Amino acid sequence: MLDEKTIKRVQRLYHCKTVKKNPSQKKYTYRVWWGFWEEDGKPKKVYIGRELPDELKAMMKQRIPTPNGSQYFWPRSIHGKNAGDPGLVHIGGR
Repeated sequence: MLDEKTIKRVQRLYHCKTVKKNPSQKKYTYRVWWGFWEEDGKPKKVYIGRELPDELKAMMKQRIPTPNGSQYFWPRSIHGKNAGDPGLVHIGGR
């Protein structure tokens, strides 16, 4: 489980597909959440899990799509109110 300090650092979220193989080579596909933020000018990433904590669910509801719909304005982003998310396109609830 994530600690409260790490949850407060997260600026944007992505819901990504993960593929794992078991020893019999059968593939399992499922989706997991990753959190991203900037620290000292470098991007940082943390595994959140299959379910979002309540604090991050509220952040997902506050994001605003950009005019072209390919990115989001995130509420905690350091890039400013009118800067688009420079991360992945079309991931995160779409």
